[in-house]
Amino acid sequence: DFQMFKDKIEKEKDLWQVGQCIEYIARANKDVGNKLVSSLDFQMLKEKIDSEIYFRPVILCITSINEINKELANNLISILDHQKLQDKMEKAIGDEKGISWLKGKMRKSSGSQLLKKKK
Repeated sequence: DFQMFKDKIEKEKDLWQVGQCIEYIARANKDVGNKLVSSLDFQMLKEKIDSEIYFRPVILCITSINEINKELANNLISILDHQKLQDKMEKAIGDEKGISWLKGKMRKSSGSQLLKKKK
């Protein structure tokens, strides 16, 4: 049942589990994954991402959404606390590809002055 998955994702406290669930649903059926991601409360996701200590669950959740719907992933990135994301990236070890990808997305999102390239 679609509503059951949506409720479970929104109630799940572990961001890694949220990202995995989105990823697995998308792999099984991209249309269902898109419907699910489109129906999620992005303010709730923002709060989970902002409060997450580690980078890997953050990047898993965002990239899982991006695989389904790039526009929604960009919208989510634009509302996140970019300073908190930057802090997580500085502490991350061994995930240069994920860090580089997210920094590029953050640069493109509206209102992010934090990661603008210096001239």
